[in-house]
Amino acid sequence: MRRRKHSWQTGALSLNGTFDGKSLGSTDEEDPEIHSSCVSDTQSLEKKDEEDSLSSHLAAVLAVTSQPSATKNRFLEALNYVVLRSRIESGRTLTSDELACYGLPNLSQTCYMNSVLQSLLTLVPFVKELKKQSHQWRSHPKALLCKLLSDINNGFATKNRMQKKSTLFKFLRTIALHHPEFRNDAQQDAHEFLNTVLEQLSSVSTELRSMATDKEQSYTCPVEAHISFQMLSTMLCHSCGHKSENMEECLNLSVAPEDTIMQGIQLYLKEQLLDYKCHCGASQTTEQRSFFTLPNVLIIHLLRFKWSYFAAQKIHRPTCLSRELLLHTNQSSEKIKYSLKSIVNHLGSCTTSGHYICDGVYRNASQGDGNACWVTYDDDIVKETTFNHVCQQRQKTAYLLYYEKMEKD
Repeated sequence: MRRRKHSWQTGALSLNGTFDGKSLGSTDEEDPEIHSSCVSDTQSLEKKDEEDSLSSHLAAVLAVTSQPSATKNRFLEALNYVVLRSRIESGRTLTSDELACYGLPNLSQTCYMNSVLQSLLTLVPFVKELKKQSHQWRSHPKALLCKLLSDINNGFATKNRMQKKSTLFKFLRTIALHHPEFRNDAQQDAHEFLNTVLEQLSSVSTELRSMATDKEQSYTCPVEAHISFQMLSTMLCHSCGHKSENMEECLNLSVAPEDTIMQGIQLYLKEQLLDYKCHCGASQTTEQRSFFTLPNVLIIHLLRFKWSYFAAQKIHRPTCLSRELLLHTNQSSEKIKYSLKSIVNHLGSCTTSGHYICDGVYRNASQGDGNACWVTYDDDIVKETTFNHVCQQRQKTAYLLYYEKMEKD
């Protein structure tokens, strides 16, 4: 899938909403959630503080009793569940400290990087695989990006801004070693950056696998195991019947914005007439695409930018953000269910300015939890939201959508 670069205007919306011409983030369309002030519910917070105090007190009392460890753990799990349910009923599930930890500081026009990292690290199976393989990539000098990605994920447990800045700078510098377009302070396209990160993570898999084999061990690349998939393209001449097939390794699926995400996928898979002349001389050749394999995480790239010889144009067509998708391969008619986990949004009215933010399900939520809390990431500003709010607000701005395969019941 070819990638195009497009230019961006330097400019930013500061935290108080004013325009700063030295750093990017400006947008001509305002987001009600991002730019609205956070209204706190005093009674709800007081109730939460009481619950936290009660939880801590009972845990301390239980710790000095003579009950077996297993009993203590069961009691604490039940207690935490009661506290969590109480927070949900009061309309708040995360504390302000918890939210602040998930923010990433902007290094100067790096909202594209932050939104991609925040969306990617929302994918729990992908992150688990990355950690699981740490004994392999930690000992390989070319796998520095794996270590830095893991460090960024571990940084979500702290509010240490300087530590996060240092790790993000090293991450971007490592990317730029092989992709100099990311070396300057200019804004970049989030889709291009995502592809670059995934390609670099998988580029060392052969060496890591070989190194592991020498030690009689094994290595599984997180990108290959969870994100990569294969598309089959079949070309057919309707005149002579000649057929040819081509297999393509993909990291995401680029589809046009339609009324729904599923309609965009169906249009992509629809048989299309090609401007191609067969060796028999006929011009009646069609191409049909199909999923040969399906990944654990399917990333949908909405083609929001339309390019022509003279200018570029942003497509604002609203697309209904489906919470679930049902897909199948050409090998089987069995439907595989996917659930939406995170979204990268481009805010802005044109291709020459804009700002990226991310919406994602709270990463500690259990898989298949339809009531899981959602979070909006605007660099280092993190707020709670709901899936319904995201669906309403992001129909015109959704750019990258991450769908995770659901476990069978």
